[in-house]
Amino acid sequence: MPDPRPRVAPREWAAVLVVLAGALALRLWSLRAGLPGAGLLSPDEDTVVPLAMRMARDGTLDPDWFLYPTLYLTLLASALGVIGLVASGPGGLSFTSEAAYAWDPTPAILTGRVISLVAGLALVVLTWMLGRRAYGPGVGLVAAAAVAVAPVAVGFSRIAVTDMAMTALLAGGLVALVAAAETGRRRPLLVAAALVGLAASVKYNAALAGVVVLAVGVAWARRDGAGWGRAARAALAPAGLLVGGFVAGTPAAVLDPVSFTTDFWRQNRIVAEGWLGFEATGPGWLYNLHPVLSGALGAGLVILGAAGVALALVRRTRPDLVLAPFAIGYFAYVSTWNAHFDRYLLPIVPVLAVLAARAGLAGLAHARRRGRPAQAAAWGAGIALCLAVPLLQSAVVAHEHGRTDLRLEAARRIAAIVPPGALVVTDPLGAPLVDRAEGTRLAARGLPVRWFELIRLQTPRPGSRTDRRRDVGALRRGGLRWVVTSEGIAGRVRAAPGRYPVEVRFYRDLMRTARPVVSVPGSLGPGVTLWDLARRPVARGTLAAGTVRSRAGGDRG
Repeated sequence: MPDPRPRVAPREWAAVLVVLAGALALRLWSLRAGLPGAGLLSPDEDTVVPLAMRMARDGTLDPDWFLYPTLYLTLLASALGVIGLVASGPGGLSFTSEAAYAWDPTPAILTGRVISLVAGLALVVLTWMLGRRAYGPGVGLVAAAAVAVAPVAVGFSRIAVTDMAMTALLAGGLVALVAAAETGRRRPLLVAAALVGLAASVKYNAALAGVVVLAVGVAWARRDGAGWGRAARAALAPAGLLVGGFVAGTPAAVLDPVSFTTDFWRQNRIVAEGWLGFEATGPGWLYNLHPVLSGALGAGLVILGAAGVALALVRRTRPDLVLAPFAIGYFAYVSTWNAHFDRYLLPIVPVLAVLAARAGLAGLAHARRRGRPAQAAAWGAGIALCLAVPLLQSAVVAHEHGRTDLRLEAARRIAAIVPPGALVVTDPLGAPLVDRAEGTRLAARGLPVRWFELIRLQTPRPGSRTDRRRDVGALRRGGLRWVVTSEGIAGRVRAAPGRYPVEVRFYRDLMRTARPVVSVPGSLGPGVTLWDLARRPVARGTLAAGTVRSRAGGDRG
């Protein structure tokens, strides 16, 4: 079957470049957010980047850690290794050394963020290709604009984690899959299988698209009159490329199968059991619609996307039968999890953008055909508004990310108060303090650093054991004096006291029996407090020493 799409006209290329330029501007804005703090913008950066640095140092493809698959880690490790050949790291240290990361993680994290940024721009282009391939040039351009401004796509294009690279590869696979469904050619189907396998080797949840790939292969065979047995055999080659793509991106899954299987199962249990903050979200599908998807895409695009899914189920063109089942099936599957992060829905963002654009432009075309200019104008204004709202949301977030994270200020104040080498009990998401291992390495190289003996408390989580170190009395009896808490943890456990009685008592006892000597409000991240267990709390209304004030002069601690 011949390709049904016309060649790209110069005006269309110009429009794509304008959309791409806007996407680049949004993604470059606040690319340095949270730096030089490690893991302040996203705690996952502080896991992914050090793993890639170790892979670069050791020259290995096996990170010995498989909560994520390894293709993104390999790409980042390769980039860090190449840069390390021509440049030294912060403080004159080796670029990929642990000491360089401890002294200033900015160069390493920015390297990972640039990879995500490139993937984010690729996703905009691939969304245009997907929409154009499925429904025409107009749909492709509107869908690309939607992804260019979508807060979830903008946000994860400037974070050094796996999500954007996975989504770009998956979108490429969907483009090939739609081409295969439309033309009946085998080569695009095999390309789609390989790309989906590679996407799954960046992040596991992309593998669900493999079901659609295999379904297309079986449907072809059935269309040609094959029985179910022959149809199943027709899916063997795509299935092999799905597995081959995954193994090519994550070869250590075969080389280290025990660690891979253990971590893969553990990761599935984590998302199935949930995360701190999702204890009272209600039905997963409802929470994923709002606030998750509405915040990720904008409420208007979510509504148009739902209309686009319904339209696809009615019209049932070949692209419809690829995109709508994937969007519905993926959304339903992820909604069975008890963890509801916007990044988990990224794989269907380009699909929803395409279906939303198709629904909006179909309404506009219908009004024009009926000779109803007012209705057509309303449709045009509605589409523009659906793009303007997420653009504004993304701009607001980018502006907020341009602010200094006050946890950096908290770390400076804590270092000025707490004696070097002292024992400090600290929450996750707290101030970025230097621990003993990092500090001694830096001191041995003559770099001025104040380090502490950090006791890191575990993040509370449904299904996990309580960290019994969250006990103020026991800490005092053990001679511990300094405790750092994060409102990102304390606020969430207080919102679910029935689930976390030990943790709630811990934070309540700190407020009743210890003095907050440093307190910074939430900014880019959650607020942080340093508690002195050796001193009683001050009278209510008295400003504790070290409290950071807002620009307006009021106490926000």
